[in-house]
Amino acid sequence: MIDLGNNPDMLLTTGQVKQVLGVSDPTLYRWRKLHLIPCFKVGGVFKYKSSEIINFLKNNEI
Repeated sequence: MIDLGNNPDMLLTTGQVKQVLGVSDPTLYRWRKLHLIPCFKVGGVFKYKSSEIINFLKNNEI
């Protein structure tokens, strides 16, 4: 399991975020497309700040 609280600036991969949130590829893709979950691209790869994922979890029931 990934410890999100350990480093708030840690960058997570799509696979790690899917694991933490317990969602599928299509769901995470839809949330990105609708700008429901904060992310950015590094070299064409989506990355997520762990602090933003924590805030997403606090502010949304999934």
